[in-house]
Amino acid sequence: MDDVRYFQEAQEKFHWAPSGFEKTQFCTSRGNVKTRTRGFDMNQLPQTFQDAITITRELQKRYLWIDSLCIVQDDAADWEQESQLMETVFKNAYCTIAASSAQDSTEGFLEKLPPYREHTSSHGPVYVCAAVDDFTSDVENSALNKRAWVLQERALSRRTIHFTASQIYWECGDGVRCETLTHMRNSKALFLGDPKFPKALASRPDTVKIELFQSLFTRYSQLGLTYPTDRPIAISALQKQLADTFKTEGKHGVFESLLHRSLLWQRSGPTRLERIFDKTDRRVPSWSWMAYNGGIEYMEIKSDQVEWNEGVKLVGDKLSAQVRTLRTTRTYHASKWLTYDEGDSMNVRRLRCVITGRTRSGFTGEQRYYVLVTVPRRLEGLRIFERVGVGAVPERSISFESGEDAWIL
Repeated sequence: MDDVRYFQEAQEKFHWAPSGFEKTQFCTSRGNVKTRTRGFDMNQLPQTFQDAITITRELQKRYLWIDSLCIVQDDAADWEQESQLMETVFKNAYCTIAASSAQDSTEGFLEKLPPYREHTSSHGPVYVCAAVDDFTSDVENSALNKRAWVLQERALSRRTIHFTASQIYWECGDGVRCETLTHMRNSKALFLGDPKFPKALASRPDTVKIELFQSLFTRYSQLGLTYPTDRPIAISALQKQLADTFKTEGKHGVFESLLHRSLLWQRSGPTRLERIFDKTDRRVPSWSWMAYNGGIEYMEIKSDQVEWNEGVKLVGDKLSAQVRTLRTTRTYHASKWLTYDEGDSMNVRRLRCVITGRTRSGFTGEQRYYVLVTVPRRLEGLRIFERVGVGAVPERSISFESGEDAWIL
């Protein structure tokens, strides 16, 4: 039954952070789950949900998945279990319904649009409409696509119907189709709308894979989440898909076969990152950008000009590496020197670094070392290190005689 359900299912998504009233009135909870499973009238649901049901019936599909109805919202165990199945839901759904024009669950998205004007010519009727094809404005820049969960959902969906204020768009691996019969070749839509995403990358060189995951994670980090602790979860299915395609292990936004390039992220612009504290046992290590709230980007590096340090290894949720003292007495700025994750000032006497790579000899200019900046901590009596930044420093800034084997958590 599950297989039939997933293949005969339409998935609905919309821009919605439920208020207290909406949670009580519309969401499935432990208090109403039994009555819900016995059935209820669709008129009890908000207009956006009703519109999604209408579309599903018009498509002659039997099942519709709406997170707030299908997951018990106040049951942490049910949410944990179902959130791990999002990959299956979106990959196998017949299509995804994107209510891009709806600001909340009560607004709906099936409002009537102005009809096209009809003119009669010697060759028959001619239908005329304004130039309304603007997928970037209507979809890419919509409130819906500013939500972090939606990036993963869109990438995993086989096909998506976008309901916007100006028209309906159809998105799949062949591109975007408009109501005006225009066939748009939006590069981002072709990529995210590919039903085999990201399988086509399996045979591509590492440089292409690196560019892909870095652009995806950079974009994701700038999107909104109602609960910051969802940051690792709302991208987990997409990360798994990428790891399977790359034929490697992937966790916390890092891929083992592309470890060094995965680790060299930094905060985007002057805004400091904020550490996310999760009250559950899902601790995200400091070397992962998923441990922080805020936008990130990756250091610009030409891989063919760098010798990577094979002594840096991923062991479970820990990094194993040698740490060395940084001989710096000043704060450097941005990727040229050092960028601190949570601010622009640190106690420089405590700073240590992990060398991830260095520029190859023979290239013009002073040799640079790409480093993770760390500080020592105590955890249950053990001496460990945590990441506090990243940078590219000259050889003279590193004390090579001070190396010690360490765990970075």
